[in-house]
Formats: sequence, C-alpha cells, structure tokens
Amino acid sequence: MAVVRGMLVAFVAVAVMAISTLQAKETSGSAFERGVKLYQDGSFAEAEEAFREVSRPSSTVYYNLGNACYKQGKLGEAVLNWEKSLALDPLDDECAHNLEIASRHLRDAVPPDNTALPLRWLMSALFGIPIVYLEYAAAILWLVANAAFLTHNLLRGRIGTIRTVAITSMAACSLAAALLGLNLYRQHADKYGVLLVAEETLRSGPGEQNTGLMQIHEGLKVKVLNTQGDWAAVKIAGGYSGWLPRGVIGLI
Repeated sequence: MAVVRGMLVAFVAVAVMAISTLQAKETSGSAFERGVKLYQDGSFAEAEEAFREVSRPSSTVYYNLGNACYKQGKLGEAVLNWEKSLALDPLDDECAHNLEIASRHLRDAVPPDNTALPLRWLMSALFGIPIVYLEYAAAILWLVANAAFLTHNLLRGRIGTIRTVAITSMAACSLAAALLGLNLYRQHADKYGVLLVAEETLRSGPGEQNTGLMQIHEGLKVKVLNTQGDWAAVKIAGGYSGWLPRGVIGLI
C-alpha cells in the first residue's frame, strides 16, 4: 500500500514539474519582462522586438505588443495584435477598449461589436484557453487516468479512491480534448486579418490587371474567404468583397 501511494505521489510530482517547466519555456518570461521594462522606459521599438521574441505568445503578450506598436504609430500592427489578444481572452475589457479607441482613427467605418455579454462569457469559456495549455492538460490527464486504471487493476479494485481518480481524470481528459478539437476547428474555419499598409486597392479579381473597386486603409479588419497564389479573396464591413495581395494582410 505504501509503495503504491509513493508511486502515485511521485507520478503527480513529475507531472507538476513537467507543467511548470513547459509553462516556463512557453512564456519566455525573460523576453516578456525585458519588453515591459523597455516599454516603461519609452523604448517602444525595442519593446516590440522583445515581445516578438516570446515563442508562444499569450493574450497578455499580444496586448502589450499591440501597445508598443500603437506608440510607434503602427495602427495596423496594433489592431492586429489586440485582435489576437482578444481572440485568446474575449473578456479582456482593456483590450476591447483599446480597439474601440483605435477604431476612431481608422479611415474606414467599422461597425461596433454588439455581442451580448452572456455570449462573450461563453466564447471566453470555449476559446479563451490557449491551445498549448489544452494540449498539456489532455496529455497529462490521459497519463494520470491510465496510471490510476493500471494501479486499480493491479490492486484488483481494493482502493475505491484510485478508481474515482481514474474515471474523473479520463472525463476531464475527454473535456480537454473536446475543447482542443473545437479550438483547432475554429482556428482553421473562419480566418480574419487586418490590413497592415496605409492604403490598398480592393480589386475585382486576383491580380493588378483587375478592376479596382475601392480604396481601403490601414487597420481595417477583413474576413479571408480563400487564397489564390499571392492574392486573397476578402470580405469587409458593409458586405463588400474583393481581392487583396496576401502580403498586406496580417492574419489574426
């Protein structure tokens, strides 16, 4: 009994250490902290570079990166990174406020986001957890569940608590896997982007030879419908559709 308990405690300790190590690696804290310090010192370009060094950016990293870009007058890059931040944390009021302020500087009219608060809560619950954490959670819960089932079978079911841990862990693993699948589907279903250049012509087809429909401007959010070579078919506010060079769009 003591040996089994010791094995379980050791397994949990290893799992916790693994999570801590992975989180430390993914947040790249030194780069982020350096970016914050540079931003506070007014070195916005250097702060931007530091924030971009973070290998797996969180909503906080994107938020601060957007702030650094905005301070340099890079409206498109600011909007892009705030949109990325809000996609990871839909309930971030500060980020939503920044986007509202940025919208006042856009040359193209953007309709306000009138999403009801309960729906925003639901979106945050479903899509607010970074995919990398869902991957870690699903993998570790799967290992815990299988270790508990194995221990339960070896002891021939003499410890009911282990069976409960196994079932609970497997249920939690299934939930994490379902959320992971939902997030991955959403990531590859509807694609949105932000115009990063000062001005661009929306054209009737993929190529400079096609008719120009209208001029659109930096910071405008577009829905990417499909791509063809170096061009992307997009839809913008007001229901207008056309083609843009892929290089002028930053994907959210």
